[in-house]
Amino acid sequence: MMRLPHTLALLLGLSLSTSLLAGGRESAYNQNYTWEAPTTWTETAPPLPPYPDGQHWLPFTIHGQTDNQHFIDSQSLTVGSDGVVRYVLRVKSALGAETLTYEGLHCAGNNHKRYAIGRPDTQTWMASQTADWRRINVSQYLIRTLSEELFCPDHVSVRHAEEAIKRIKAAPR
Repeated sequence: MMRLPHTLALLLGLSLSTSLLAGGRESAYNQNYTWEAPTTWTETAPPLPPYPDGQHWLPFTIHGQTDNQHFIDSQSLTVGSDGVVRYVLRVKSALGAETLTYEGLHCAGNNHKRYAIGRPDTQTWMASQTADWRRINVSQYLIRTLSEELFCPDHVSVRHAEEAIKRIKAAPR
């Protein structure tokens, strides 16, 4: 019977000593550090690139099942001061149909944006109806290949267009 009061006293003493020890730890942290306010990312509005002349296509292979061929126009590749890798993408189907798009990858945010769609009949760009940043999802094999393997390793954009071109040329086909 005497054990219960002793046990309660022991537990009370332990909790008090723990709280006293914890109270003294505040001074153990660096008091000189100032926290920086989080910055908001702002995109730099890009001008549309010249319509591709067809002589600077770099082929690359994507993971996933497709008979399509994929190309990046090396002349259109840019890495903006906002951290966005922008490029003209050409997708050619097995039957010969082609689609040209001007797109961007915001590597740090793991996002993708389509700025414009190419019109081969007039060799001009038409602004995309859905020019919003969208999170890259697991089913987007093409965009994921561009992001993960070519332009945004570890969610960090390549430093410049020349680095992106080297990565495309070095990629397995």
